[in-house]
Amino acid sequence: MRQEAFTNNPRLKWVAETVLAPMLGRLIPQIVAAQKQGLLPAVDPILFHYMMVSLTAALAAFGPEMQVTSGLSAGNAKVKEAYWALVDETVFGKVGRGVSARAKDAK
Repeated sequence: MRQEAFTNNPRLKWVAETVLAPMLGRLIPQIVAAQKQGLLPAVDPILFHYMMVSLTAALAAFGPEMQVTSGLSAGNAKVKEAYWALVDETVFGKVGRGVSARAKDAK
């Protein structure tokens, strides 16, 4: 998807119409409902969706870079757990579980 989006070619339009539009048609009302209940931030639902897409793709997209710059492996279970605790706390307001990605076995 990221590669297709960079080139803005006809395949992107096809995927948007065939796959993404039906999915968003189901997902956006769920986001709106959660926002009305105060469970999610009150922002444009499509912005929330794409923020979550970015967050959920971050380890895969930036894993090699993170490995080189920090020595942390995106494939390591401790790193994944620490990352998702951060997402939970940042987006959903859940208190972090104190998981350290820098534990000696996280590399």
